[in-house]
Amino acid sequence: MKNLQKHLLVILTVLFVTSLTSIGQEWYVKQNGNQVTLTPKENTWVLYIPDTTYNK
Repeated sequence: MKNLQKHLLVILTVLFVTSLTSIGQEWYVKQNGNQVTLTPKENTWVLYIPDTTYNK
C-alpha cells in the first residue's frame, strides 16, 4: 500500500508541474525551411481566474 501511495504521489506531482507549464502559456509556430516547430513564447503567461460568483 505504501508503494502505491508513493507512485500516486509521483504521478500527481508530475501532472501538477506539467499543468503549470502548459496552461496559460502562449505558443508560436516557427518555420525553418520545411521543418515547423511549436515554440513557447517567453513571459507571456495568462492567468485564468474562474468566475465563482452566482447569479441570485
